[in-house]
Amino acid sequence: MIFTPRFFSIRHRLKKVLFNVMVKAPIFLFLQLIQLTFFICMKISHLWLRSYIDFDETPGQISQILTASGLEVESVERHESIKGGLEGLVIGRVKSCKKHPNADKLSLCKVDIGAAEPLSIVCGAPNVAEGQKVVVATVGSTLYPVDGEPLKIKKGKIRGEVSEGMICAEDEIGIGRMHY
Repeated sequence: MIFTPRFFSIRHRLKKVLFNVMVKAPIFLFLQLIQLTFFICMKISHLWLRSYIDFDETPGQISQILTASGLEVESVERHESIKGGLEGLVIGRVKSCKKHPNADKLSLCKVDIGAAEPLSIVCGAPNVAEGQKVVVATVGSTLYPVDGEPLKIKKGKIRGEVSEGMICAEDEIGIGRMHY
């Protein structure tokens, strides 16, 4: 969150008062103390703030509270250390893996992701085997690979066999450069 105080001229007078009530103060008083003490404009992480104050409000609700208390919130930004936030990715266990009947370098896998039925996935990885735990991109998710354009996962047929997702390597989900 980025915000600017309207009461910059009185920051030194409020600093001592706010510090004394910080333990019992509502969230907006705590943020005023931080801002008036250190910066005119600053960014605050929602998770960082939760490490100091126990609250259940969302970042949007916090911005409304701050604005109502006299602090101007310019914007609320979502930070993703991994593009896409790994949404739609789950961990699955390969229940079975056999050669694709119409392709030499593809495998037909049944992957249990905790749903009612295991997913049928056509996979090109030569090292996939029964019993492995794998990262699975489910239908509808978008992958952001290290190199290349984003890829939307769709249910489809590959060489005549239905594929209901994708078994992913780390470069395909944007967390590294290894492709194994």
